[in-house]
Amino acid sequence: MPDQYTAQDFYRKQPVINHLHWDGSLPVERLFEFYQHKGEFPLLPEKDISGNKINHRNQTERVLDSPEKLAQFQQGLLTHWGITDVFKIPIGAMKTDNDLILAAIAHCEYLLQQGVKYAETRFAPPYHLNPYGRLFHLNDVIEQALLGFKLGEANTEVKVRPIICINREIDKNFIAGKSPVNSIDVVKAAIKYAENGIAGIDLACYEPCAPPDDFVSAYRLTLDTPLKRTIHAGEMMGSDEANLRNIRYALEHLRPDGLGHAISLHKDPKLMEIVAKRSIRIESSPRSNLHCQFIKNPADLGLDQLLQAGVKVTINPDDPMMWPQGDVADNLALAANAYGIGVVNQTIRNSIETAWGLNKEEKEQMVKDLQFNKPELFLK
Repeated sequence: MPDQYTAQDFYRKQPVINHLHWDGSLPVERLFEFYQHKGEFPLLPEKDISGNKINHRNQTERVLDSPEKLAQFQQGLLTHWGITDVFKIPIGAMKTDNDLILAAIAHCEYLLQQGVKYAETRFAPPYHLNPYGRLFHLNDVIEQALLGFKLGEANTEVKVRPIICINREIDKNFIAGKSPVNSIDVVKAAIKYAENGIAGIDLACYEPCAPPDDFVSAYRLTLDTPLKRTIHAGEMMGSDEANLRNIRYALEHLRPDGLGHAISLHKDPKLMEIVAKRSIRIESSPRSNLHCQFIKNPADLGLDQLLQAGVKVTINPDDPMMWPQGDVADNLALAANAYGIGVVNQTIRNSIETAWGLNKEEKEQMVKDLQFNKPELFLK
């Protein structure tokens, strides 16, 4: 039986995105153009996701010399290629002050195309440090990003309020002398810009390498600041028990305002009750979880159960360029076919109501402006 809903039913219907990675959402054509402008081509890795060396006959075989080849490579994230190797390419196009401005404008243009008016786009400043690109310090990266998003807003009227990510491997790399900064440095830098456009902090990247336990001190620095706190928790741990363990720890020790993914949350009624009582939003990304094989079916997320328990679930694209059909409309269609239209209607409203950088009047106007091609898609 064919799916009842398609992405077209939801195209340009969700004006707010709560969970979106900047480096994972640069349109492939623009990313390829950035490399062409530098006179470079991105290359395939020398090893696959399992660490096995790939026997390329020559260097030419490694060259990603078209947007199509680049897209195919990126969409092999976590199935054929590791996280570091895949994200190295968009990050490589964001290594100078001017790169960041151009990438921010391109991001706003992508959001405009999707009908998004406001986004809490996240990125990890340490990845962009580069003295040869006039990005000497974390402050330099954040300031250039904010400038770029401000210019993007002027061009598109799309408002981006960035979330600063702590990349999970940072403290281990700092101790090993492989990183000039640590998680405390990242949070202190974010706090400096809490009144100038930064919406919050996040803990992101490969979850098994560093649990939330390792970042309590960094998160506590934000408790008396305007910054919101979200955490990728319960996404990649491989079992419900391990996912729930990270969710539980985050709730008990990091005082989150949001949780990214939390794919096993619906299997623990007590944790659901805590999340609902504290009005913690859940930043769900069905297509991401499905593509990365963390779930077998969108119904495995239990989004209907979470909503019934009073949890503020939102649906997001995560890294839309890293898998086929990754845009927010595709995610909404996926959820609608799994749970019904009522669930999706509520998540669209939740995305607006739980936005951290919109005031009450802006939220009320966005809800009022919600329009759908089909009357039954509108939840009154």
